Amino acid sequence: MSIETRVPTYADKLSTENGPGKPDAAKVASVNANLLRRLAEKADGLRDEHPYLVRLATGEIDVRTAREIRGDEEVLLDLHTENSGPGLTLKPAIRLMIDGKPYGAGTELDKADAVFTSQSAIEKFVLPYYQRFSTPDQLNDIAKKLFRDPSVAAGHHLPASSYGMDKIRAVTLESGTPTFIEFTVR
Repeated sequence: MSIETRVPTYADKLSTENGPGKPDAAKVASVNANLLRRLAEKADGLRDEHPYLVRLATGEIDVRTAREIRGDEEVLLDLHTENSGPGLTLKPAIRLMIDGKPYGAGTELDKADAVFTSQSAIEKFVLPYYQRFSTPDQLNDIAKKLFRDPSVAAGHHLPASSYGMDKIRAVTLESGTPTFIEFTVR
């Protein structure tokens, strides 16, 4: 599907039998405010890749780049977040030293835009970030999973929350080998 030509949007498909500008209720997506905040956060993280709000074949709403949109997905909105200048756009790669051994080259840390290596950093930056679109129970679950697992060495964030809007990523030392794990926020 080429995005260079105008992509039909839901507004183009409004049912004329319902009257001008009145959508077919069966096709209107229902989302809550937390999901809207997560989608906005994902779009913000994709600002260099031109994101779109799309309806997936399953009916769910997500943010995708032009190259990610499949033929059975419907573009609902063209999203824009402009950079505030040329700074912080160089895409550095992050490496960790865990127990004196380098870790990260050729892993998803190559895409990470933030790494949190202490409980203090998680409390100051990660939990407030997730507080914007999580329930108190979900926030408590995040803290428990990160703080109570002795193998967790670091948490990290990928731009656009591309690993899923309801997941937290961390590096663990299970079996002495650094491994990525994913916590689902429910």
